[in-house]
Amino acid sequence: MHRLIRKKNKQLGTTPRKSKEKDNKPPPQDPLERSKKTRSEKEVAQPSQAMTDEQTNREKNIKRKQLVKFVKHVLEKGPSGLQKEFSSMKRFNDFEKMKAFKQAQERGKNRYKDVGCLDNNRVKLAPPWPYDYIHGNYVATPNNAKRFICTQAPLEKTCADFWFMCLQSSNKMKFSKSEAKVMETVLTVEGQGATLKTTHYHWVDWPDRGVPAADMALCELLAKARLSKAPIVVHCSAGIGRTGSVVMIEYMMDQLLSGQVIEDSDKILQKIREQRNNSIQTEHQYLFVHQVMMNYFMEKKMFDENAKLAHLDFTEKYHKAVH
Repeated sequence: MHRLIRKKNKQLGTTPRKSKEKDNKPPPQDPLERSKKTRSEKEVAQPSQAMTDEQTNREKNIKRKQLVKFVKHVLEKGPSGLQKEFSSMKRFNDFEKMKAFKQAQERGKNRYKDVGCLDNNRVKLAPPWPYDYIHGNYVATPNNAKRFICTQAPLEKTCADFWFMCLQSSNKMKFSKSEAKVMETVLTVEGQGATLKTTHYHWVDWPDRGVPAADMALCELLAKARLSKAPIVVHCSAGIGRTGSVVMIEYMMDQLLSGQVIEDSDKILQKIREQRNNSIQTEHQYLFVHQVMMNYFMEKKMFDENAKLAHLDFTEKYHKAVH
């Protein structure tokens, strides 16, 4: 099992440089006066014992009937069937639904020209920021309309935009899927008369378009993040592949923890993609989501003997498929 390790970081400045882009409005003056990373045990915001106990109790209350349909679907299809299921859900960009994205392309605000940002639920930067665009979307889980902000990794031109977005959403949790060790850093961001202390979790060995070990590390990380009421910012590079994998797992966990039956996997992914276009990029990432959930059920002793044997067979085939 991966261990959360704490890392002390150097001071980070985020006041944007003067941009060459031709906007009608002038660039913001010192929009973020300073951003500094600080590291001490006392500064890490710890959840109250009551909140932790409540979450533990919710996990204990998960019933087998909530996952029977999901487990049966996964075991009957197996990794090869799930790969075919994923391949049938084609990825595409409908740029008529991404007008702000197209306009921002000319100003160098998008990391990739083929990774669009939907207009219907995009995050909008509020005044006094001189423009409202950032490549990010709100993504809902069944019981939280703005559980996540899925966004691309900041560019030099969008770094200040990114931190302003965090300030305006009072975000106190941020995931970065970049390259399992997870680095935890406390950041204090100050600007526009506001101060935000946020905890940044950086997963350092999750390969682009690949998968890490499907153990309990991600479930434990999501359990910590779940205590935050504000939207959780998640990004990788494009903000759709590894990011989408995290969101899909939490979507299922939200259903379980609220007493609901897990929906069909393809329907869940479709709902996520309607909010963050083309979420989950590869068959391996789709398989990873299912393997993590199956391992979670095994860890929580929710399988009978027959399911345990079938799970072992699924796991063997999973490893052959992704390696």
